[in-house]
Amino acid sequence: MKKLAKYLLVSMLVILLAGWLLLSVFDANRLKKPVLGWLNEHTELDLTIGRLEFNPLHPYTLLAEDVRLGDWFSARQLYLQLATLSPLSGQTRIATLDVIDGKLQLDNSTELVLPGNLANITIDELNTKNLSLTWNGWEAGGADLTLSQWQPRRQGTWQWWSDLEVNGQLRQLSHPALNMAQISLSGRLSQQQLMLDRIQSRLFDGLFDSALTLNLPARELTLNEPQFSHNKLQFERLPRLDQDWTVLLNRAHIKDVSITSPALTANGIDGDIRYLEWQDGGLPEASGTWQAEEA
Repeated sequence: MKKLAKYLLVSMLVILLAGWLLLSVFDANRLKKPVLGWLNEHTELDLTIGRLEFNPLHPYTLLAEDVRLGDWFSARQLYLQLATLSPLSGQTRIATLDVIDGKLQLDNSTELVLPGNLANITIDELNTKNLSLTWNGWEAGGADLTLSQWQPRRQGTWQWWSDLEVNGQLRQLSHPALNMAQISLSGRLSQQQLMLDRIQSRLFDGLFDSALTLNLPARELTLNEPQFSHNKLQFERLPRLDQDWTVLLNRAHIKDVSITSPALTANGIDGDIRYLEWQDGGLPEASGTWQAEEA
């Protein structure tokens, strides 16, 4: 009996060792071509991957390099760690998704059609490193962001603006009439409203610090208690807001701000703006107290 137990134990150890050696030399790239072919045929993803690293001993982790999705997304590396994958119930929960050196062109994006067993996708934590993004005239570069507790897909429908928490930094954010640099932010997205408890940046050669609410359905941007310091605003022509947009400022403080434009030139402006409203097609209307060294 002891010999039988001994032989069984030795046999099990040999089988486990052989299995471990076989899995340790497993090359996921051999499966890459047929798997990608099936995905592109059945999902219209237009997905290409340069190299895969996948260890069956840890089946819930995957590293992909030189990833491209159509003509609107690419990344040098993607690291994925799954927490739950339940195809029968359509539930997928991603513990960690890291996007390294990604480029996202939202103007060129297309609808991602996925199988029904991927009807619900939740991401616990999405991290970007050096992400570049373009959308509707806006360009963001060097984005190191963390998005938490995000469910971008629910019951087979994509919900890109679903609730999440966000914090991180951007190297630059630019628009034809605006250029911000060295940006740090923290806040959340709730009911399609981006609410930042604090955003700090370089703005027009000066400093900017504010709480911010971006209400997309209402097309409204609100700055609460913003502080502008040593900014130099220079406009060849007065900027105009996009159609139906409104900008609101509440209890703003300005220090040593300069403005150069066809309608107004003033230097060394100090003061407080109790309230400002700026709608498309018109000039800002404001109330407060301020003075300028030169106007």
